[in-house]
Amino acid sequence: MIRAAKRLIENHVPHQALLAGYLPFYGRRRAVAMRRSLERMPLPSLVDLDISTLKNSDTLFILGSGASVNRITADKWDIVAQHDSFGFNLWHLHDFRPTLYTFEAMDLTLPLSVQVAEVFVARAHERPDYASVPKIVTDLEPPRVELLERLPAHFRENLYALQTTGVLARTPVELKRAVGWLNSIGLWDEAAHIRRVFKFVGTLSFLISLAVRMGYRKIVLCGIDLSTPGYFYQDEALYPGFEGFQSSPAGATHATLLPQRMSVGIDVVVHELCRQVLDPRGIELFIEHRGSALHPMLPWVDEQTWATFANEGRR
Repeated sequence: MIRAAKRLIENHVPHQALLAGYLPFYGRRRAVAMRRSLERMPLPSLVDLDISTLKNSDTLFILGSGASVNRITADKWDIVAQHDSFGFNLWHLHDFRPTLYTFEAMDLTLPLSVQVAEVFVARAHERPDYASVPKIVTDLEPPRVELLERLPAHFRENLYALQTTGVLARTPVELKRAVGWLNSIGLWDEAAHIRRVFKFVGTLSFLISLAVRMGYRKIVLCGIDLSTPGYFYQDEALYPGFEGFQSSPAGATHATLLPQRMSVGIDVVVHELCRQVLDPRGIELFIEHRGSALHPMLPWVDEQTWATFANEGRR
């Protein structure tokens, strides 16, 4: 009965009405869930931190887990190290330590999440160097607190909780309307203290949005392949011990690229963020791997652009 009513609403209620009702409901639900989670596992909220103190360059490298990461050469990693970088989710399996790091809390009642959590926590124990890295956890709800409880003490240092804000958008037209409305109420405005950040379809939209709010002028996406299967840690020669490890459902195309019943593909989300949020602010978004599904929509970082990043480095 509830499912039938939900589908009736989704299919027949005008999108403006759905959006107006959904966002307050979603926001309250997320706020209550995070508050209950923090009662069990006390963490500071990111809103209490002046996030401008974490920003040390105008260029941010977002580090994803695509297999193309293994093709980035040592001299280019030196350039990345001269700027701010944001690793996410299983990035801590890579030897390169970012200046910032974020991960989603996982529901350990789900079989795939249990397998991923085992690898995630085991690697966290091996990374005491992450103690000094500012870390953000999202999607924090009571069933997901167990992941935090399993983490070593050093990995919980400098860890902050952050609430995300989603939308309802079943088509590109609905996404355009939703992003326009959220933009009009300041959800991408630059701020020192951030209470919530846009997230729709995947972590990539969250990190791009957070980068905008932090005031970065150039954003470079590394390891965001999407159109090809495989992750950097599945290279047995470079990362022995991960044979057969699958962190997401297998498929030739990344799941976030495939439109679902109540969402669009991540490429559509990135396009709309560029059109309504980044471009009007003069923020440039690049893709490091030109084999990515986001190229040629996003410009590829060629050798000349790498040289520019090298000249602009802060270290």
